[in-house]
Amino acid sequence: MVTLAPKEIRLGQEPEQATVTVQIHHQLIPEGRTETVDLEVGNYSTTPLRKGVDATYTPSTQKVTLSGNAGVVVERAQVSKPTCPAGFSTCTIVIYASLANPSAGVTILQPDPATNAQATLTIRNQQPGQGH
Repeated sequence: MVTLAPKEIRLGQEPEQATVTVQIHHQLIPEGRTETVDLEVGNYSTTPLRKGVDATYTPSTQKVTLSGNAGVVVERAQVSKPTCPAGFSTCTIVIYASLANPSAGVTILQPDPATNAQATLTIRNQQPGQGH
């Protein structure tokens, strides 16, 4: 499950960043073993569909350690430096989190529904005449 807070950034107003939180569910990892998987966070799609709608993800890729009883591991990434081209009052980025490069004892299952791996960030341009 992927969540985002806040879900909207207004350019020119603080804060100009958001936090993506990703819940990774795993089954029992046998005692004495540790498994890993890479978590990747980035743009899935943008509106408008053109260059100039973007954001920076820190980290964009991170190694996640899985161990112990079945449960949930929670990881976070910061979204910063959002951009929305001049001439557009609002842009959106659908952010996608995916898992890759599992260690030998891990099988990656796709989220069901697929939208569980997505969150939408709305970016609003500062309107003429608005101050900081």
